Amino acid sequence: MIFTPKQFNTLLAIVGGLLVWLLLSAVSSPFADGTYARRYIIALGGGPNGYIQAICYGLAIYTFLELRGMIQALNKESEALGMNLLPEQEHLVLSPEEVAKIKLGIIDLEKRGIQNMLTSLILKTCNQYRNENSVSDTYSMLFSQMRTLKERLESKTEIPKYVISAISMLGFIGTIIGLSNGIFSAAPLMAQVNPDEKMAGMKLITGDFSLAFGSTLVALLLMIWLSRYYHRYLSKLDAYFATAENYVIENLISRIYKG
Repeated sequence: MIFTPKQFNTLLAIVGGLLVWLLLSAVSSPFADGTYARRYIIALGGGPNGYIQAICYGLAIYTFLELRGMIQALNKESEALGMNLLPEQEHLVLSPEEVAKIKLGIIDLEKRGIQNMLTSLILKTCNQYRNENSVSDTYSMLFSQMRTLKERLESKTEIPKYVISAISMLGFIGTIIGLSNGIFSAAPLMAQVNPDEKMAGMKLITGDFSLAFGSTLVALLLMIWLSRYYHRYLSKLDAYFATAENYVIENLISRIYKG
């Protein structure tokens, strides 16, 4: 059975979330109840009630894999900027015939399997100039194509962006569930007349409350980690399209001269 990249990332996320949950549970078991080490590990999801944290870990792994794949694909596209697809000599002008030769060269590259966003933009730019014979119209077409491609790539970030927000909401849900369980379990002890038993109930409440906020802590830490990769991709995307547009304008459109 062959998995698509998204299916493979989903499988890794499910397995990764379960492994993190089991690992934290195993690490917490040697520590005695009430110790700070056990309390903090359980707050991170190391216990039978850490299913919310496990879901957050799984979603974080999936989002990280998706963003990493996008960054790797964009890095591969950026390599085309160093392939010298256009003439870069200073003070060089291009006649319409030379523009046609550039087009034929790009077509030959694509026939050999070298195809990317930059070759597609160069090919469309050459075709536009051949059809309209106008530099201004050619630039307008390039700007429109750049905007369309960028919007298409940005649309792929909607799912990771939503998952990052969902992780924060799950963290708050886990906290609400933990607080509710803590109040419910401590209610009978608080009704005791014996001061020692009532004090034990107070300790149970404060302990459960402190553990309840563990899901929110995990969610916030994961959001900080994932936001770094999300904004890193967006910055790389902006840099790529700015560089690609400048490359095509400087080495093709601005060089065209019709004597």
